[in-house]
Amino acid sequence: MYASLDEDYSNSPLSSLVPGCGEDTSFVMSSLIFAVWAGSLAESNTGGDFVMYSFDISDAAGPTTSDSGDNLVYIQMTQGDDLMWSEIEVQMSVGPDGPYYTCTNPDQSSDTGCVVSDNDDGMWAFAEDITISEGSDNLCDGSCEIQVRILDSAESMLIYESNPITVE
Repeated sequence: MYASLDEDYSNSPLSSLVPGCGEDTSFVMSSLIFAVWAGSLAESNTGGDFVMYSFDISDAAGPTTSDSGDNLVYIQMTQGDDLMWSEIEVQMSVGPDGPYYTCTNPDQSSDTGCVVSDNDDGMWAFAEDITISEGSDNLCDGSCEIQVRILDSAESMLIYESNPITVE
């Protein structure tokens, strides 16, 4: 009995189920059309160069002092493909309205603003932690608020922007 009800329901005109829809389209046919349409949307976001990235940011171990070179934050890539240091730019802001400093990548010599360090393999891989530290300037003395951006340097496209994190 239920099978015949289900079959009658699935083959009934969509207009009897949803007012305003065409008389010639059954519920099964409209569901199939919707599934194909939704699938095509999903496929366009999974092929080619589209990659979703996700990162976790946390306060680095140790206090911030009046000296330069303090470790400020750790960032771990939790989702995404490996990133070559030559293809990305890491930026950091100190304070709620502070300017963004472009950090020197691990394959570059340290600068005044901020410095990124990793395991010296030339890339940032999935599950790998990096450290952002002060360069030769003291940016954070005591408690301060840090925000980090990661950009695709070739396309100047934002890959990630953290929420502000308080480091101490």
